[in-house]
Amino acid sequence: MIYGYLNEGFEDEDHVARHNVLKEAGVDCIYREKNYCKKERPQFDDLIKTIKYGDTFIIWKLSRIGYSIKDMAYKVRVLLEAGVYIKSIKENLDIPTGQGKFMVEALTIINNFTHSIQSERTLAGLERALLEGHIGGRPKSVNSKTPGIEKHIESLHLIKGSAFLAAKFQEED
Repeated sequence: MIYGYLNEGFEDEDHVARHNVLKEAGVDCIYREKNYCKKERPQFDDLIKTIKYGDTFIIWKLSRIGYSIKDMAYKVRVLLEAGVYIKSIKENLDIPTGQGKFMVEALTIINNFTHSIQSERTLAGLERALLEGHIGGRPKSVNSKTPGIEKHIESLHLIKGSAFLAAKFQEED
């Protein structure tokens, strides 16, 4: 069986033309996703449950199956390990071939490299902030010993009422 996946993105894209291209490629069943910008892809999840060894999976553009490079490479691996033949029309790429496998591995390496650079930059930024006296993390909660608590109590009193405040401070003791 030949399955297709169409992830409809932005309004200006021509979904009908892509649907027709998948049909011309011999796709028997097309799974259509209408939430391109979300991580959850219920139609793709349904496709994964349905597709089996020896089936063919055709997609308009390889990047459409994943939310990120890492996600895309993972999903391609899952399909390959299940014995599914994968073809991307836009990139003219047959994944089970040597070229296709190389492409997936290259994307995985690029993703790992990008993640490593982002981690290094984050750590450098945190280090610099500490040297400048900035302490990260969540602000401390307000309690009866907090400086300026009187103003805070007044604002809460106006919003919540005195019964709420009394109960709140009894919880602390």
